[in-house]
Amino acid sequence: MPKIPAVSDPIRDQMAEEFADSSGQLCVVHIIDRLVIGGPTNYAISLAADLDPTKFHTHLIVGMPSHGESDRTDDAVQAGAAPLVITDLRREVGLHDLRAFIKILRALLRLKPDVVHTHKSKAGTLGRLAVPLYNWLTPSALLFRPRRCKTVHTFHGHIFEGYFGSLKTRIFLEIERLLGRFCTDRIITISLEQQKDIADKYRVAKGEKVAVIPLAVEINEQAIRPGALRSEFGISPTDIVIGIVGRLCEIKNFPLLLRAFAKARPLVSRDGRALRLVIVGDGHLRNELEALARELSVEEHVAFTGFREDAAVLYCDFDFVALSSLNEGTPITLIEAMLHNLPLLATYVGGVPDLIGLPLYKTSSYDVWEHGITTRSNDVDAFSEAIRLLAEDSNLRARLGKTSRNFAIRCFSKEKLLTETMNLYRKVASPVNGAESRYGSSHWIRKISSDFSPKNQPQRRVDPSS
Repeated sequence: MPKIPAVSDPIRDQMAEEFADSSGQLCVVHIIDRLVIGGPTNYAISLAADLDPTKFHTHLIVGMPSHGESDRTDDAVQAGAAPLVITDLRREVGLHDLRAFIKILRALLRLKPDVVHTHKSKAGTLGRLAVPLYNWLTPSALLFRPRRCKTVHTFHGHIFEGYFGSLKTRIFLEIERLLGRFCTDRIITISLEQQKDIADKYRVAKGEKVAVIPLAVEINEQAIRPGALRSEFGISPTDIVIGIVGRLCEIKNFPLLLRAFAKARPLVSRDGRALRLVIVGDGHLRNELEALARELSVEEHVAFTGFREDAAVLYCDFDFVALSSLNEGTPITLIEAMLHNLPLLATYVGGVPDLIGLPLYKTSSYDVWEHGITTRSNDVDAFSEAIRLLAEDSNLRARLGKTSRNFAIRCFSKEKLLTETMNLYRKVASPVNGAESRYGSSHWIRKISSDFSPKNQPQRRVDPSS
């Protein structure tokens, strides 16, 4: 525990002394709207299950998956982070949100957290609104001494581009700005590009309030079985396989990938090799995407595997991965591909630029980088050209994939994620660091209430002669 400097306020002196003399164990509550396949779920489960138990006591509050989404609650239980499930906490907007808010508040009153860490938009809104009320629902609030629970929010991506129309996006942006200013002590982004978006482009929070902590990605080397996926779906060892792992939802823009694949396949397959596409994952758009594959006459060349427990080790049968998203935080699928020495093909969005390395050369359609190729978003022709280039040039694939693994291991280790997150929790929860914060959920209410405190009222002057 770092030494806490002396300060002039006796109340803060006493709090700092008690904090320094205690065991130092902090109670951290994580809140996420649902546990489904994807990076945010992996992140929340890892933080809830793997923090140092001698220093942190963690809880996980989750909601319910939407129709067609795979529920990963059992994974959290197996990891040692058995969640508290709030059935009213769902992705969709409705009256159930009020019930979810009340239940979150009740949970906080029971768990008594020092830090509440929220993930994604819905849980981030309800959780961060609940914390100020939790802080002031205590008898000590009558003496203007609320609880000092702090809020941390992670942007695993953002909804300011590619999700909604302009009006709805503007409303959500203003809500996030208000939450960022009045209800959040610290914001975590998972990439430098995302930090720029949150602090500079969209002005959700000031730069000094935003910390960058990369995700952690690990694969079970013992579970890798080369050739198993190809054998399962009847894919020849000589075929070129494009792979992608992710939720089948709008933001992933799978129609772009299917259309680009359909355009490139006849050109690549002329020399006797077949081009195949394997889509690993599930979601509410699966039926639509399968129908589109039939419409494009590529259904025999596209495999929809559905949700797979072994998704992280299927990459060994891919030749490269292709990500066609409209927006991203830090795409887990690209990091997993890099751990398998695979080159990347992706639209240049969100946190993708943080993964692709230094530029090598560019054309009018695509840019080639150390670890892969990027194209403009929603450009079928450019994406198709990039598919063809990677499919036909095995030397280029080997060159781009060569340095990927070392980069991924160095930048996305679990140890790095846990250490940096624990340091952030300790810093934000420290009575000395937190008491003078200009940002969090308690500061603004405490500032207003202090204006009415007796010590801040004008003193009545008494005439000695009266």
